[in-house]
Amino acid sequence: MESIQKSIVRIWGTSSITGGGFLVSEDYVVTCAHVIITAVPTNIDKALVVNVDFPFLAPLLIIRGKIQEFYPSKDDGSGDIALIKLIDPLPRGAIIPRFASVKKIWGHNFRSFGFPKNYKNGVYVSGKILGTDAAGWLQIEDIKETGFFLEPGFSGCPIWDEDQKAIIGMAVAVSNEKSKKVGFALTIDTISIILSSIKIETSISSEMFMVEDLPKDYIPRKKISEQILECILTRNNSKQTIGLIGPGGYGKTLLARAVCHDYRVVQEFVDGVFWITLGQNPDLIKSIEKLKFLLSGNTGHIVDIETATFELSRMLKNNRIFLVIDDVWRESDIKPFMQGGDNCVRLITTRNRSLISSIADKIIHVGAMTKDEAVALLSISLTSLDSNHLMILSKKLGRWPLLLKLVNATIREHINYGNKTILQALTYVNSSLEKKGLIAFDEHNSEDRSRAVQKTIGLSLAQLTDLENMRLLELSIYPPEQDIPLGTIFRLWKTTSGLDETECDEILLKFFRLSLIAHLDYEQNNVRIHDVIQEILSYQAKSILTKVHEQYLLSFQIDDWSKLDITEEYMWRWLGYHLIAAKRTEEFRDLVKNISFLAKKTFINGVYLALKDIEYISNHYPDDQILREELNSYRNCMHLLANLNRQKDIHNTIRNRFVGIRKLLLESDNLVGPYWETDELYPDSPHNALIRTIRGHEGEIYSCDIAFDGNSIITASSDKTIRLWDSSSGEQLRKFSGHTDDISCCCITPNNKLLFSGSFDGSLISWDVKTGLPLHTFLGHSSEILACITDPKSEYLISCSMDGLIKIWNITSGDCLYTLSGHEDAVNGCCVSDKSNLLISVSRDNTVRIWNLYSWDALATLRGHTDWVNDCKVTLDGEKIITASRDTTIRVWDIQDDFKCVAKFVGHTKNIQACNVDSRSERIVSASWDKTVRVWDIRSRKQIMCLYGHDHWVNDCMFDTSGQLVFSVSDDRSIKIWDLNTVENPSQVTETESVGTCAIANQSPLIVYSGVNGSITVVDIFKKDRVCFKGHTKIVNKCIFSLDDTKIISASNDCNLGVWDVSTTQLIYLYSGHKAEVTCCDIDDQGIVASCSVDKSIILWDSNNGMTLHELIGHTDVVRCCCYSKDKKWILSGSDDKSLRLWRREQNKVIIENIYNHKSAVWSCCFDSVGQKLLVAGMRDGSIAIWDLEISSKPRLYWKGHNDGVSGCVFSDDGKYIITIAGDGAIKMWDVKDGKCLLEEYVDGQVFACDIRQDILVVGGKRGLYNFKIIY
Repeated sequence: MESIQKSIVRIWGTSSITGGGFLVSEDYVVTCAHVIITAVPTNIDKALVVNVDFPFLAPLLIIRGKIQEFYPSKDDGSGDIALIKLIDPLPRGAIIPRFASVKKIWGHNFRSFGFPKNYKNGVYVSGKILGTDAAGWLQIEDIKETGFFLEPGFSGCPIWDEDQKAIIGMAVAVSNEKSKKVGFALTIDTISIILSSIKIETSISSEMFMVEDLPKDYIPRKKISEQILECILTRNNSKQTIGLIGPGGYGKTLLARAVCHDYRVVQEFVDGVFWITLGQNPDLIKSIEKLKFLLSGNTGHIVDIETATFELSRMLKNNRIFLVIDDVWRESDIKPFMQGGDNCVRLITTRNRSLISSIADKIIHVGAMTKDEAVALLSISLTSLDSNHLMILSKKLGRWPLLLKLVNATIREHINYGNKTILQALTYVNSSLEKKGLIAFDEHNSEDRSRAVQKTIGLSLAQLTDLENMRLLELSIYPPEQDIPLGTIFRLWKTTSGLDETECDEILLKFFRLSLIAHLDYEQNNVRIHDVIQEILSYQAKSILTKVHEQYLLSFQIDDWSKLDITEEYMWRWLGYHLIAAKRTEEFRDLVKNISFLAKKTFINGVYLALKDIEYISNHYPDDQILREELNSYRNCMHLLANLNRQKDIHNTIRNRFVGIRKLLLESDNLVGPYWETDELYPDSPHNALIRTIRGHEGEIYSCDIAFDGNSIITASSDKTIRLWDSSSGEQLRKFSGHTDDISCCCITPNNKLLFSGSFDGSLISWDVKTGLPLHTFLGHSSEILACITDPKSEYLISCSMDGLIKIWNITSGDCLYTLSGHEDAVNGCCVSDKSNLLISVSRDNTVRIWNLYSWDALATLRGHTDWVNDCKVTLDGEKIITASRDTTIRVWDIQDDFKCVAKFVGHTKNIQACNVDSRSERIVSASWDKTVRVWDIRSRKQIMCLYGHDHWVNDCMFDTSGQLVFSVSDDRSIKIWDLNTVENPSQVTETESVGTCAIANQSPLIVYSGVNGSITVVDIFKKDRVCFKGHTKIVNKCIFSLDDTKIISASNDCNLGVWDVSTTQLIYLYSGHKAEVTCCDIDDQGIVASCSVDKSIILWDSNNGMTLHELIGHTDVVRCCCYSKDKKWILSGSDDKSLRLWRREQNKVIIENIYNHKSAVWSCCFDSVGQKLLVAGMRDGSIAIWDLEISSKPRLYWKGHNDGVSGCVFSDDGKYIITIAGDGAIKMWDVKDGKCLLEEYVDGQVFACDIRQDILVVGGKRGLYNFKIIY
């Protein structure tokens, strides 16, 4: 509070104190406007003198001040701020206090010091900070213990946050009634904007204000600024988008920045003012990650645009945010920023009128400056000039800010460095422009504008020497509107002209003086060129650009770009750009095929930009099969790479995920051990036909349809939305909301203008595709809608329902025209054939029914399926009907042969939910709850492809219009796109079962593992031969080999443990001593098994005869894990009771030796492998602990190692490393000495078990068994 005491002032009226204020800089005090009005009841102007004093430092020593800024209170809650500039010097000891933002201050304590009536020396008040209200005011509540309340005398006084130890606001609104304990304050964030607007440097900052300062020579454009502010501030608390449209160089960006700095905007948008610049080459992912960090503090990487869009939409929800999206060139770039945020206002600047007209609620054209504004800009740093001369010149320049700034810079250059008078410089400029033919131009004509820029730039170029002019042209090799590091320019100019850094600096300063570069920042060490100027320079330099790019690349003197230093951030971002511009495209192709380069690129620039490099070069070389497979492999592991923050981990993951093509790629750098590698595809690897996964829905996806032009797809989800996606890029184009329950089906008309949806809420809705607005609601079914289609002429909507009925609706009016009954259970789906004028329906009564398409008469009932029939389609030639059933078969019915079943396709192992047929009537695609999509040949009646990759039930599928792509949707909330032209990898992973436990044999090359069905499998590591053991009726939680590898011991949820003969696969003995599920087991060299259970016990029993030897009681909750020490003298157990217990074996008894307590349930444990007397525990909260066996008071090491429960841990054979696995799919290696993570990799899905023998590591997880070789 000392800084309050030494900064607080009293505001004096004629005879009394009217309120307080506080110091914000060496000569400025802030207070409330109404305090000033009370003190000086006269007209307020900047000549008015106000008296203040510092009560703690020099009471009654009056210090005079003048009103600098004055904003009286308004009805909308804004204003009530006054800024006083002190005339007299400060008293000794006065200090400027610390200020802090009001973000996340809910529940903090505050103190304040004010001057209520009869307390001229002031009193303290304290209380709670309640947060900010809907208008952006800080709401505070005093507490009675101090004896004082918030009263009018506190107006203008600082609010001190006891938790942040800083001033966070100024008391403004308080009550005369002491019973009302609540007061309001103006936030320091708002005050800081007013201070910055008049260039007062203070320590005030706000982490939620993300906008650059205005330039010192900024000329306010009051009229258009107020127009923009009116749009922003009159939004009625609703979502709104405002567009600033205009040619380049007319000041859109500066106007947007200016309104951000208006205190009313900061006061209105209490959750932040944010700025994103896109430009011609935007890094969309990086921009959204930046917003994500500011809004949530989360630094996690985002994989793709779809995920980024969803993440940003989620973060904007319920936040009052002002978001500027500057310099937008393409509609696809802006879309990720347009989702969600019902309380947000977006301000978009662009030159693209068609783009902004489709997304903005209000559009403001930014054109020429007003006469006064243009004269003010033209006369910066110039004095004694006749404004009439400047007005004539500004008119000649079209009052275009860019040209005005260029000409102003030229005039100043002639005066400061050319020894001309102002009049001579002005005469020179006018004469030169007239010689170049610039008399006037049409600002709306792009060719006119371009000529005007070229002619005006000519004035600036005339001030340059030949050497300087060439250096300027060389700058055009850099991408437009990017921050270019100074070191990058120094490197280029040293190569092209031998300049040293001092000479480079002098040239850059001259360019900046002449406004040829828009930004020169020696703190950030970068330069930025306005894209309008760069476009002109690029045109002038087009004959030398290739050469200059080549010279720039040669300046690095590097043969292998994968060895480029990681500090060269600019070059890692733009290396491909420069290589292609230098006509070195093949070199770039080879570089992208280099695993070391790709790993480093991913580490430095992130997965999104690395993917863009692969996509670009793959499109350039469409026949390069290796690039195509690399692209698919990278896409399929991007989400896993995004979890990694170290180059080694990324490199290791890419090597393993590229195993199918690894030998065909380059690798400049060898990984340094320890690391692991595999020589086989991971069990979670999707089929190599998978080319894209689209995410965005927040619930299961039940249905999809494709537009007839093939450019977009629609999906229906349990999240109650239908979404329209670009089928090429995967971008979400539109979201349709209106249903009140899960949406089960959707379809689109052939002209792509209307789409229809059906829901479990019993309704169907028609939607305008272009606007996203609902047109009609169709009501009539008495239960959930299961399917909907339109007839070929788009006259009727046909719906199927759980009520057993089919209804025919008029698309235009929404009237129900016909109701078809006949099915004896829910109708799951229907389809139509215009060739044969048939409507086909399928039902849970196991039948297929045929109806006349336009008379609606029932024609036939087809039987043959033995369970629900879920879907049906008719071939395009109108000859065959395809049906899919829960009986796991697809049937083909011949329409011309009296609907006879002519084929049955078998292959799926679970319910087939959907089917479709290609446009040539040659192939069928089917979607099943076995998580696969399968493609079948109708003529040969054989399965062509089985596509794996979904993590849950697949609900719908369809071909694109070419028949080469398949789209599928799933309960895993994803849309997947498959390319059927892909050549199947001969080592392609087939469907694998979830593996809950695994172990390696002690002496033989065998692995034992078990899945969810209770069966146990033994596989030879080298021969890959498999043997299956069956006997358990429920999940097996643990299986291990005996020390001589002749037996397997298994622990199951069926409450039993099995003893199996490895050679015969026969069950030798079934032990049933536990009263509940058995969670874990281990065996010693005498065949004594230690097993633990949900029944809270650990039992020791003899596997040779099944005899129970000891029951260890002590744990108070489920015992999750147990194991023997290497010498078999100790038993370790871990439990949900948060303890790790050590048991000592003595002859015929077992004694509890130590209890090691933790903060979370212990899910896994192990002894060290070489007798170091170390114990490891893995916890449910992701923590890992290493204990000394003999010390239970404190662990040797304890750290948070995972983001999910640690489901397994094991020491390496040499005892130097620990491997841990977790439910988040992470596999990590740690150094035992210091707990340092040496390597980590993520797999798709949870992992449950792990084991090591020598250099072999096996991991069992949801997607199968992973085999690794550890390289030490």
